[in-house]
Formats: sequence, C-alpha cells, structure tokens
Amino acid sequence: QDKLSELASAASTRDLETTRKSAHAIKSMSANMGAARLAALAAETEQDPRAADVSTIIKQLEGHLTDYGAALAAYLD
Repeated sequence: QDKLSELASAASTRDLETTRKSAHAIKSMSANMGAARLAALAAETEQDPRAADVSTIIKQLEGHLTDYGAALAAYLD
C-alpha cells in the first residue's frame, strides 16, 4: 500500500522519476508473488509514465490488491 500511495502522489505532482521507480517496485513485488496482472499494470506505468493513464491504473491496482489480499488470506486460513 505504501508504494501505491507513493505512486499516486508522484503521479499527481508529475514527478516522472518517482512514478517510474514506484511502478518498478510494484511490478517487481507483484511478479515475485505471481500476481501477473498487477505486474503488467505496473509495467505499463513504468515504461512510459507520461502516456500511461496512471489514475486509472492506480484504481485497477487497488482492486487487484484487494483481490490478491483476500485470496492470500483464504489460502492461509
């Protein structure tokens, strides 16, 4: 969640370098967990933070994070 907040903040201030770094971190963490859709969304932002519709991607990331969190919690129960 911290990286997602960082991504949103950087995007809102048009800080392209921090947007790219935050997206990269989210992409890497997601790929390590096997969350391919999350990784793909973050990669889209990382590759071209100017062209990406970051606000839409952030909403999608939030939704996928909720889904993955619920799936992980169910698995661990």
